Amino acid sequence: MDGVADLGGMQGFGAVKRPEPEPVFSERWEARAFALGLLSMRTSGTNLDSFRHALDRQAVLDYFADGYFGRWCHAAETLLVDSAILAPGAVEARTRNLMGQQVPEPPIPTPDKPDVILETSSDLHRTQSFLNLRVADVWACYREWSGKGAIFLTPPLDNGGWEWRCYMRDPDGHRVELFNTHYQIMDIENEPIAWDPTDHNIAFPWGLPARQAWFEEATPFVGATIREPEIKPTPLTLEKYLAR
Repeated sequence: MDGVADLGGMQGFGAVKRPEPEPVFSERWEARAFALGLLSMRTSGTNLDSFRHALDRQAVLDYFADGYFGRWCHAAETLLVDSAILAPGAVEARTRNLMGQQVPEPPIPTPDKPDVILETSSDLHRTQSFLNLRVADVWACYREWSGKGAIFLTPPLDNGGWEWRCYMRDPDGHRVELFNTHYQIMDIENEPIAWDPTDHNIAFPWGLPARQAWFEEATPFVGATIREPEIKPTPLTLEKYLAR
């Protein structure tokens, strides 16, 4: 590969200087950027390879100007926009609104309510919402309530494998959402996928487990009091793994 992200190992860039001792995060926002990157993969249903591809697609000048965790923020936004979870320009518009500039935010229509757009007001102190009902069988409700005169925008639709949902209007015209959670739409005719936790390739897909220090050391922040957790986990560490 010959993208901007593949400069590591090339000649002429000098040695990498690392501070000693090197903190996990230099500033607090970097920890949030790291978390956003992980959540963007889970929310968009992608993986680490997709995130890396999002990093590689950044403009060269932005790649160098944003810094390491700045690139993580942009990659997270790219994944969410590619997956139609965010509209293009939504992050910039929300940022400008939070700065008091009062700009419109781009709406995102969805297939199960094609004639309705959920649009955030330019005034972030005002909002519009709808009633959400979790039901045991959204199709059964749809058929029964339609027979009694309920007006649905569409039949129940598969929301990307996460849930079945549809929208109706109450007698006053307000929208009501009915949905099954993703735990209720598993197909019993599909063969269950089983995995063996003792399989090294499955238990440690990214390599060996982390060292004990990874779970115990933390970066101090100004004004933040260090406290012991109420529940101390006992994860499998590199030291425990090698001692087996």
